[in-house]
Amino acid sequence: MHSLLKKVLWKKASRWQLVGASAGVCIGLFLLLLAIQFYTDMQVLLKGAKSDNILVINKKLSVLNTLGASSSLSTEEIEEVKSQPFVKSVGVFGSNRFQAALTIPSFNLYTLLFFQTVPNQFLGIKDTSGFRWKEGESVPVVLSSDYMALYNYGFAPSQRLPQLTLSTVQKVAPNLELIISGNGKQTKLKAHLHDLSPNINSILVPDAFMEYANSNFGDQNRPSNQLVLFVDNPYSSELNQFLKEKNYEISRGGLIGGELKSVLDMLIVFVAGIALIILCLSLLVFVLNFQLLVAQARNEIQLLLQIGYTEKSISGILSARLVYLFGIVAAIAFGLLVPVKYFLSQSLATQGYSNLGNFPSPIVWIAGLVFCLLLILVNIKTIQKSISMNS
Repeated sequence: MHSLLKKVLWKKASRWQLVGASAGVCIGLFLLLLAIQFYTDMQVLLKGAKSDNILVINKKLSVLNTLGASSSLSTEEIEEVKSQPFVKSVGVFGSNRFQAALTIPSFNLYTLLFFQTVPNQFLGIKDTSGFRWKEGESVPVVLSSDYMALYNYGFAPSQRLPQLTLSTVQKVAPNLELIISGNGKQTKLKAHLHDLSPNINSILVPDAFMEYANSNFGDQNRPSNQLVLFVDNPYSSELNQFLKEKNYEISRGGLIGGELKSVLDMLIVFVAGIALIILCLSLLVFVLNFQLLVAQARNEIQLLLQIGYTEKSISGILSARLVYLFGIVAAIAFGLLVPVKYFLSQSLATQGYSNLGNFPSPIVWIAGLVFCLLLILVNIKTIQKSISMNS
């Protein structure tokens, strides 16, 4: 009898309308869940999820600097930066005060270059213990990974040169030769490429080597004009405001400040708005479809009531089908969200954001289930009301 009742109620149903409405609900629900997931991930990012929140700052240059004005940072300015609550630690750049050149005999290469030093904890390399120097030893050099990328994807293709990796350089040219000069003296030292730094756009050497070379070949003591900061939140509006007030700019690091947050908020609201519009339109199709189904089966419903069926049993058949359809829709929406979230998290992990997790937040699961239950309850009430009006 139960199967006969289902056939009587569904014989006039438009399957394509149900399929279209189900697809719309699935797309809308997926976009809404994705917007909620983006929002929760952004909250994590705003709390400083990146494992190496490194920023390099310096004073903004102007025409006065071109005319000879100093861009260096005073001791008071450095201490002021250190005292800010959003700054965890500060490293001061050291620069070479001597002439330096690099030669690679096996490549017949000679080039002038500069050196800088920063505390090892800001380098972002695996083996910091090997980044040290004593007289008589080969000088370890840490090169910016961006410099290597510029060579591989800019200079090398244009000059038809081979692309290189860190291990390739270390194997093919294990011994580099540094020529440093100044104060009427010159010397040659062995050097090797130790690692690539993702944090600092520079050519870095150990502090011990810099002190030795500056003291023996340097001309005078020059104050630093760059600082490297480890901050708790690179997106902090307080940090952004401080940099603006002090006329500092970021030489290296992620985008920060209220502007980025505003753009992300607008994007999330936009996606959530589109999702809600699609959901509302799809739900309207659902409601109209079930109302039409009940209206078309009015005579059959009245006959069923006369032979002993109740309004509850009839609405139960339609409600069961509704729950079945919503179950499939929800499963597909969540099934799409899981791999999308996984691949986005893996992509962000390569950029240093390793605390986001690979699976949707529990908040997303709860919000999705609550939303589905509300949609089901609203539609069940609509079905019950339509059957009561047509009985």
